[in-house]
Amino acid sequence: MRRWRRLLDGVLASIVAVSLTAATIAPATRGVVTGHLIACDALGLTHPAYADGMVSVLRGEIRLAYSDKDNAVVEALPTEVVARQSVSADNGYTFILDPGRYVLATPGPWISTAITLNPGDHLRVDMPNGCI
Repeated sequence: MRRWRRLLDGVLASIVAVSLTAATIAPATRGVVTGHLIACDALGLTHPAYADGMVSVLRGEIRLAYSDKDNAVVEALPTEVVARQSVSADNGYTFILDPGRYVLATPGPWISTAITLNPGDHLRVDMPNGCI
């Protein structure tokens, strides 16, 4: 009987551990943003569909600003970095954030993406690739 009890306890512990790692748990007062970096796929041959890279979360909004250097109106990203993650094609990013307006940004060909996060939100935001 004790052997079965130990076996059952081990199985239940494994199920709980897998459940906790499979789902992102955040307090109801915060929100979750998950996603991947979409790989350049100009020819439709990209495997995997996701790429490696660095994703930063910037607090604020994308603004339009005049650039004397470029003699044009350009997008100006916020400067306050609230989180940053290095991601692989196999494992995307997950951020648990306070409610607010943010910009997901990364160096390279990916297009910065503005989001608004509310308490309890769980947003899936894949970063589009601007390589084309």
